[in-house]
Order: sequence, then C-alpha cells, then structure tokens
Amino acid sequence: MGERVVVGVDGSDNGNKALAWAARHARRRGAQLDIVLSWQAPGGAVTPMGMAYVPPPLEAIKADAEKRLQRSLAGCDLDEIDHNAIIAERDAASLLCETAEGADLLVVGSRGLGGFKGLILGSVSARCANESPCPVAIVPADWDDPGRDVHGVISIGVDGSANANAAVRWADAWAPEDSFLRLVCAWTVAAPYDRVVPEMDEVRMREIAEHTAERAADLVASHDHVADAVRMDARLALAHEASLADVIVVGARGRRGLTRLLLGSVASSVALSL
Repeated sequence: MGERVVVGVDGSDNGNKALAWAARHARRRGAQLDIVLSWQAPGGAVTPMGMAYVPPPLEAIKADAEKRLQRSLAGCDLDEIDHNAIIAERDAASLLCETAEGADLLVVGSRGLGGFKGLILGSVSARCANESPCPVAIVPADWDDPGRDVHGVISIGVDGSANANAAVRWADAWAPEDSFLRLVCAWTVAAPYDRVVPEMDEVRMREIAEHTAERAADLVASHDHVADAVRMDARLALAHEASLADVIVVGARGRRGLTRLLLGSVASSVALSL
C-alpha cells in the first residue's frame, strides 16, 4: 500500500493552511489524502439571568459543517491527488486520531475555529500531538503558502534517545532532496543541587552533546546536514530553531528525567512556540 496522509479542517484560515500544506506533501509523496471535518451538536443552556439557549436544528448544524468542508476543498489545489472527504459527528481530536490509525502523517493547524486568539496551541492540535498513532505535523497560523513545495532547512532536536533517533530517520526519509538538515543537541551545565544529572564540568558536557549530535548525524543517509551542540535550555534552543527553520522535527519523548542534558521532554514546548 502507498502512503496515506490525514488532515483536519474546520473552515478556519489555519485549517485551510493545514490542508494546503498537507496537499503539497501528499502530491510530492504520491500519497492518498484523507480530509477530515467533524461536527457536534451543542447542548442547550440556561443563562444566569434565566434565559434559555436553544441550539439550531441538527440538520442545520450538519449542513453548515458540509458547507465549510466544501469551501475548504474548493479553496485548495487537489489536482493529481487521490483524496477522500470525511465528515462525521464526533469530537475532532478523537475522529482525527481514529482516522490516522495506520496513516503515515497527521496534519493539523495550530488552532482552529474553537480557540481563543490568545491560545497558541488549540485543544485539538494539542490532543492530536499527544494521542496520535502516527507522526503529527502542526502547521502554524502564520504559515504562508509559498506556491511551491519549500522545505529548505529542517531542524531536528536530538538527545540520543530512541525517539529522537527515529525522528532523524523519519526526517531523512520524508524531506525533499534539496533540504538541508540541522541536527541540534542542546545542553547546559547541571546545577550542583540537581539530583537527576550528576554534576559535570562544562568541557565534559559539551563533549557529550557534540558526540550525541555527531552520532545522530550518522543516521542521515540522503541529505546534506550539519550537527550542532548549543549551550542553551533545550526548550529555548528548539523554539529558536523553530523561528528560523522551514520545518522543525522532534521526537514525542526524549531522555526522560535528563532535564539538563539534551532534549528531555520538550516536544510540547516546541509545539507551543509555533
């Protein structure tokens, strides 16, 4: 079987950007694209002043969802892409993760119609990042479609863990041929009171980080790349990389507990910085 990509849409600008990004990826990879929109009927409510809210008829809610899906499809170039449109009455994150079972990639926008403007990562994208059975691509709200497939610089957070190594292999297999990979290992000197990581001097910590980045670079088989060890908290280092690179790739979980050395558990921080 060929590759399959799942993307969530909701009619929002960010959802449509996620669809455009997913369509470009699917076209380049020759993948099937499943375009998913969920809808739910809101319950009735009574305000503190005793005024009742009666939701619209179920048929009207479903019709509105179908219109939003058709508008998203009409606004995206889907030529030469084998695609399916899926619409169902279900909470969005559960439907997306269920549809993504056996898929190669799940694509979501960083936030959609239901989010507050001040909320950087929406609840749906956050749940997908935590619960998806396959790799997840989160498309930022400020992503601008360049009109062509551009992934010039891809930064990858590494820490020597199995998940980080898997992220390197995935990025090397996924990235276009002309992409340049940056393998970034962040490090800081452990504080004397840190019981998780033994106290080490700066030279030793740098050597460990450089060795870790170089070993990760050995996993790259298909792209020009560079390995870099940076003295910075991993969350800040990868957030900085996310502001400079075209794509940033991290494993879902790194070396648990080693918060001073390398990646640690920072995937959520990276997602929040998008």
